[in-house]
Amino acid sequence: MATLKQQDTLMECLSCSHLKTAEIWIALEPLVSTENEISIYRLESIAGRYECTISGLRWVCESKVTLLYHFSSWDPHRAVLQSMGYRQAGPLLDIKIIEGKLKEVHLPHFACFGARMDINYTEQDIVLFTWEFSIHMKINVLIKLIMFLSILGVGDRYDPSIKQKVRVLHVEGRGVSIEQVDKVTRFHVKILHPSFSLRGVILQALGCSVHCDLQIYRAKTAHLTLHAYLMPCDPALTQAVEKQEKCHGSTRILKPRPEKSQWLTSDFYLTTSCPSDVNPRRLELAHVDPPNFFEVFIRDADLDFSLNLSCKSRKQTIWNHEIRAAEYRGSILTSDQHFVDLHQTALIDRVSQVGPILDRLLKSGVITADGYSDVIAERNNQKKMRALFDGPLKGCGPECKDRFLEILTELEPYLINHLKLE
Repeated sequence: MATLKQQDTLMECLSCSHLKTAEIWIALEPLVSTENEISIYRLESIAGRYECTISGLRWVCESKVTLLYHFSSWDPHRAVLQSMGYRQAGPLLDIKIIEGKLKEVHLPHFACFGARMDINYTEQDIVLFTWEFSIHMKINVLIKLIMFLSILGVGDRYDPSIKQKVRVLHVEGRGVSIEQVDKVTRFHVKILHPSFSLRGVILQALGCSVHCDLQIYRAKTAHLTLHAYLMPCDPALTQAVEKQEKCHGSTRILKPRPEKSQWLTSDFYLTTSCPSDVNPRRLELAHVDPPNFFEVFIRDADLDFSLNLSCKSRKQTIWNHEIRAAEYRGSILTSDQHFVDLHQTALIDRVSQVGPILDRLLKSGVITADGYSDVIAERNNQKKMRALFDGPLKGCGPECKDRFLEILTELEPYLINHLKLE
């Protein structure tokens, strides 16, 4: 399904909001298949400007194009990058062009280039870090001191342009190369007339400020247990977290991202407004797969409470939101009736992504090709959903309904979260 979107609706960040542009892209939902437990995304387009709704990958083409991609791991390349003074700044994508040619490709990144204007560090911060280094003589403290001096412009009379700091790692066969980019934008880097294999955005920097996310999952346990993942806004990491949590029956509680970018390798604390056990006590913002998380244990949860994320070096709260009792109670089903049966009427009336949902049900084996044809032939979304419940899902077992719910959660997250709160 294709929809129009403005360039910077990908996310909001107050640190770089002044860098907005007004380009329009057509958002495309990819077809998803699985090979050896790896999700493969397939996209087809005619001439135009497009963005994948899963990864944020963008491309410009002048004729029909078909491409496949999947997320790949940075781990085999971390040592090489570190030796050259680079760090990863986005997902590593293995892209293959099946048909046609691309005029441009725009690879997604999570670095924030507006953060210089948003730093509140003072001379006192520098004195504190200098003292800390002189006492403890730790190299990581020295690195942090250099980063702060760089941010404040101390000892840095010539600052290369952002474009000169950003590169693309290109992996082909057993060899790797570092390539220049044609343009750097708020969330992407542009490459003209690309050839493809394994590519990802890298940044030549001792440290960098990144767009980050705090994803919260309610674990399937007797007492309230939350897993709070602090990580860069990398769709590959999001996919890894979803896979890990769903294997254990956890359910996500949707909350907004932090409003401003944060410094990679900074330490953060998570606290609650009610008695709780939070482990670990401190967590570093890092790009690791799978990401680490705060575990929040509340033995006698019964009321609303707030979660507070604060940065150790800045000594300030960077994220604070209320977790409502209805949210964490509703995230674990207590009824003997399955969720999709319990909310059948609402799903029939309000689901909008019917086509992509049917595609995934077919690929997952939940419905047959004949069942798919019968449902898709109906005239509107409501009739299609009613035909789905009256036909293929009628004799469906709990495993198939679980898969249906997973697909609904991915494609209709706000609707499903709203129904869980009812």
